[in-house]
Amino acid sequence: VNLAVIFCTILLGLIYMQSEKIVQYKNKSVVVATRIHSDRKLYIILISILLALQSGLRNVAVGADTYAYYEWFERVKLTTWEQIIYSVKEYYQFGISKDPGYEVFQKITQLFIGNYQVYLILIAVILFVSLGFFIYYNTRYISEAMFAFVLYSVLFYSTYSITSLRQSIAAAATFWGFELIKRKKLLPFILILLIASTIHKSVLIFLPFYFFANYKKTKFIYSAAVLVFPLVMIYRRPVAYILALVSGSENYMQFALSDYKAGTPTFTVFMILVIVFGWIFMKDALKLKPSL
Repeated sequence: VNLAVIFCTILLGLIYMQSEKIVQYKNKSVVVATRIHSDRKLYIILISILLALQSGLRNVAVGADTYAYYEWFERVKLTTWEQIIYSVKEYYQFGISKDPGYEVFQKITQLFIGNYQVYLILIAVILFVSLGFFIYYNTRYISEAMFAFVLYSVLFYSTYSITSLRQSIAAAATFWGFELIKRKKLLPFILILLIASTIHKSVLIFLPFYFFANYKKTKFIYSAAVLVFPLVMIYRRPVAYILALVSGSENYMQFALSDYKAGTPTFTVFMILVIVFGWIFMKDALKLKPSL
């Protein structure tokens, strides 16, 4: 199914690219403005709907955690509001359980939705509406939007499309948070992250990026990222341990404490290639001004 979605993403992208026009306005041979006429917005809407349907219509047996979330959803139906509130107090007073905001979110949602399949569709809509807006505001051409969607389907499909619900909500918060970073709205940015952190703590890792994004020496950040990447690979277990403490993720902790010495060569090589090409085209990236 994912391969079919990727095929449709590329096919529709190539079709819409045929009608895309770039008009440059010049003054004495100097380009003073560029206007892009395309169906980029329509393309992003269609692919976002396709991804939402792919995720929301899956069976409970699809995905490592989908059925576990189904059981959690059904348990919350039998849980009273008093019990929900008490569990929130337990978490903040004694550190019992984790991510209490998710049960609150489920309980509120169940006031309107009692069917788990509809609930999956809701989570998919929350994620892919935010992803669609993120791609729309940070691309200029259909080819860029197409690449972004394909990149999602290749790298993040197995997590957000068919497995993780709490992480999907947290990811949606970071997509909206990125726009708040661009507009330099610190308080709304912190607020949305704090709310999302009650659903999945890993979203707090995104907090420092507000200050990175507003740091004027952009070239220094790019250079530091290139230099830090090999160090992260070498000291990946201590890094995983820190991430586990911040996010509360059992997966990070298992990786940090395991004796498994093999790495992920394919993904590492891929990331190195991304960094190399990013470095080559860095000047163009720094000049990027998304069309709204």
